[in-house]
Amino acid sequence: MAKEKHRRIDGPNSVLEHRGLIDLPTPWRFSWKWGSKVINCAPEGIPRCKGICCHGPHFWPARANKNDPTKCLYLSETGCIFDIKDRPITCLLFPFVLNSNNTLCLYGRATCWTCKGNYKIGNATITTTLYNHLYYLFGGMIYGRMVEAICTQRDIYFTPPQWVLESLKREKYLQEKNLIPSRRSMYGEDLR
Repeated sequence: MAKEKHRRIDGPNSVLEHRGLIDLPTPWRFSWKWGSKVINCAPEGIPRCKGICCHGPHFWPARANKNDPTKCLYLSETGCIFDIKDRPITCLLFPFVLNSNNTLCLYGRATCWTCKGNYKIGNATITTTLYNHLYYLFGGMIYGRMVEAICTQRDIYFTPPQWVLESLKREKYLQEKNLIPSRRSMYGEDLR
């Protein structure tokens, strides 16, 4: 009898995945500790932080702007010219980033540099402030679980939608090549 292939899994997964019978994407972990940080990343907070994440040369896609590497090509006086459905996933998540352990946590310098001007301003968590983005990316059920995770002080695991994973894969390639992203809708993504 052939020996079944087992692999270690983190978080709640099905028995079929555990036995290697189906290959599901690796679940992401949402850290309630990071998600509960008070950072005002709403439009009214941007003047305090000066939108550092939209300016180069430290962040992509801003650094890919060959004409003016000091700001994102799609940045206007009123913010991003792209509708939410066309913005890079990287931008929609920021200051959240996905680390090597598949944990959705805050960018390493978010509280001391990038978002310093908005850190501990008001009482809304970064999860609440990014409601529109997180709800759009993951849906109401996962967003609700994120809020619940903060209230119960427990991390959660979830599998992001396939279109989010595919977009991030494309963005990773563009970042490595330092190329400017196109509208996501050009690729037929997120046509829900």
